[in-house]
Amino acid sequence: MENIMGKISSADKELHVYPFLMHEILNETSRKWEIYDEILRWINKHRY
Repeated sequence: MENIMGKISSADKELHVYPFLMHEILNETSRKWEIYDEILRWINKHRY
């Protein structure tokens, strides 16, 4: 994963690994609100 991050030229990037989730992280029932919170945090950080 870190190798992929090195290939992305943007300085504004984040990597979040969820080893407890399978593939469609927004459709997983176990911890999807944690994922939504992180997405909203990122959007709000970049909104202004």
